[in-house]
Amino acid sequence: MAEPPDRLARALASLAVFATAALLCLAAILNEQPFLYPDTPVYVRRAEVGASKVLGADRIKPWMGEASAASESGAAAAAAPAETDRNVSLAGRSVYYGALLYGAHAAGSLWLAVVAQALCVAAMLHLVIVRLWGFRRRHLLAVGAGLALLTPLAAFTGLLMPDLFAGVTVLCSGVLAAYWNRLRRWERVGVAALLLFAIAAHPSHLALAAAMLLFMLGCKLLRLGLRTPWPALVLVTGCVVGGVAAEWVFNKAMTAASGAPPVLLPHATGHLIGMGPGTEFLRQNCPQAGYVVCDYVANFPTHWDDFLFSDDPTKGAFWLADAQAKRRMAQEQIAFVLDVVRFDPLGVARGLGADVLEQLASFRVDVGRQPPGAVEKFYLGRVPDDVLADLRGSQGVRGGDFDGWLSGATYAAVAGSLVLLAWRRRSSALPRPPGFDQFALVVGAGVLANALICAVFAAPLDRFQSRVIWLVPFLAAAVLLQLRSARYSVFSSSTIFASPGKSPR
Repeated sequence: MAEPPDRLARALASLAVFATAALLCLAAILNEQPFLYPDTPVYVRRAEVGASKVLGADRIKPWMGEASAASESGAAAAAAPAETDRNVSLAGRSVYYGALLYGAHAAGSLWLAVVAQALCVAAMLHLVIVRLWGFRRRHLLAVGAGLALLTPLAAFTGLLMPDLFAGVTVLCSGVLAAYWNRLRRWERVGVAALLLFAIAAHPSHLALAAAMLLFMLGCKLLRLGLRTPWPALVLVTGCVVGGVAAEWVFNKAMTAASGAPPVLLPHATGHLIGMGPGTEFLRQNCPQAGYVVCDYVANFPTHWDDFLFSDDPTKGAFWLADAQAKRRMAQEQIAFVLDVVRFDPLGVARGLGADVLEQLASFRVDVGRQPPGAVEKFYLGRVPDDVLADLRGSQGVRGGDFDGWLSGATYAAVAGSLVLLAWRRRSSALPRPPGFDQFALVVGAGVLANALICAVFAAPLDRFQSRVIWLVPFLAAAVLLQLRSARYSVFSSSTIFASPGKSPR
């Protein structure tokens, strides 16, 4: 049978991508609204401020209308965890990701941001499954449905936070590392552009991309099963450098706007205090150590989340401090970490090792359900009235247990996937897509690096690992497709995978 014309092939590819994207919107559709997080309004507001500086406040659509602004209460404003003090702007809330959310709002609906996120992931899945692995478009839809129903991918696609792009960072890096020679020029440009945006979406993604770059470079130099072409390494390096430059530009702009640089949350300080060694160091060395956290030593140990955001005078620290003390905590963080490591190196090493293992196993889905009182505490007066009304009517607020059943499905899917991948590793006779071993190596390294970065520089949290754990079942899906092809002999081993220049029917 002759290949369809290029125009028809492109139309079919686009249809498959849109259909897969629709599957990835399923979680938000079931929730009846995109998933919100307390930080979501901050991302939008930062982009709105930037747009007003560039275009003029009278030429942009305001995030908060007059009615919404009038509903703001002092208690709600004080409770917002991402805007800790009117005199302090926080680093880490990317204006670049905020531009996606604000652009969707300005265009008419935050649903457009969910659609954009879904299309980004669907396009990458099509590139890998159809173009590079050579499976059919119906297989793409099957994998998309499985990932949407059995992993957190759809939940993070529907979440108005940059977490989705951590997995995209890993996926794009794996494609460039393993398939550089099979990618067309425009595909290289497209994957690199998406990787750059993903890196700029959050500082943790920058650290993740840098760690993966070091891994790829180390494997190439040591000949450890991955020989990424130098042009691919140069391009990934350029994306990492671009991410650093984007963060630098953002910090400069925030400094110019507010008169002071943004404050980096002292995650590491809170982590060491909650872990124990930091608390013991402070108890033995305060007040002579001179750290501002000495003022709150009576509250320690406390969970890192309480250290940063609690307004309870018996638990908090950073949240309770004034603007000057907040800046001092951030500035003293590196010195504090070094002092604690010197004070109890074994305790810190044991704690961090345990936290990394805990993070690897912690990927419960917890983005769909809003806890009691969350609407008034985190969103009243910070989101438009129509968004607030939709939030009140969403399944996440009305008590739907979306997170519960999806968490169970995720743990079952990941456990089964690990067994399947281990078995496939031992089966030399099993057909495999070109470059699959190298791709799986990079993706696996990315999943591990994500756990390491989050557990060490912040603290174990289910959301941190669940944002990338869907990549494990994605790799297992390739094995299942291989098994199906081999079992039913649909294709011969020489024609299972399409060549780079042809599109499967």
